[in-house]
Formats: sequence, structure tokens, C-alpha cells
Amino acid sequence: MTGMLASVASFEEAKIALKHKVDIIDLKNPRLGVLGQLDKEIISSVVGLVNNRIPVSATIGDVEPNDPKLSNRIIKTANLGVDFVKVGLFNKKASDYFICLLYTSDAADERSSVDLGGRRI
Repeated sequence: MTGMLASVASFEEAKIALKHKVDIIDLKNPRLGVLGQLDKEIISSVVGLVNNRIPVSATIGDVEPNDPKLSNRIIKTANLGVDFVKVGLFNKKASDYFICLLYTSDAADERSSVDLGGRRI
């Protein structure tokens, strides 16, 4: 099955995406990088607008793999009600190297694991 993911950066853009019956709304701020994070107020308002009709994902920004606040940022974003949290781990020494993790709401409930390509780690 093919679906449509719409990346949006505002409440207004999310309304347009819903009107056009997208399959997933992806919340990010491209002005802050590839996986730039939106303000929590925007994330919460879009989650409320969608009201569980379709999945919503959100990013936490571009971070270094050893950032001590990484897990806290993931959990805080998951607690805003999104279905998926996207994490881009960028290493300053190798700018072309990165790892992308997908943190699901199930994993957020457990607070102990992350889904990585369908594998729970």
C-alpha cells in the first residue's frame, strides 16, 4: 500500500494536509535543519487537531549521539501525543554520517526501548 506523508511546519499547514486526506503528518521545522524541531505548542495543537485520525510524527532536532539530554528530549516529545519521534544523530567529526532512530509511542510507554527499523532496541 502506498501512502502520502506530509511534512508540515505549522497548524495551518496541518489543516491543509488533513483536508487533502494525507496518511501521516510529519512535524518538523526545516529552518532549523533536516530534522529541526517545532515548538511544543505547535506539536500539541496539531496532535489535538488530528485527534488520532492518522499518525503524527515529530522530530527532536539534529543532535549529537552522545548528547546527555537525548533520551529526555525523546520522551518529552513523545509525551506531547505524537505516534513517532524521529531522531537524527549527527557527528561533528563526520558530517556525512548520521543515524536516524524512530521512537514509537509504544516504546515511549515502556520508556525502555527504541524501535530501529522494526527492531526494538
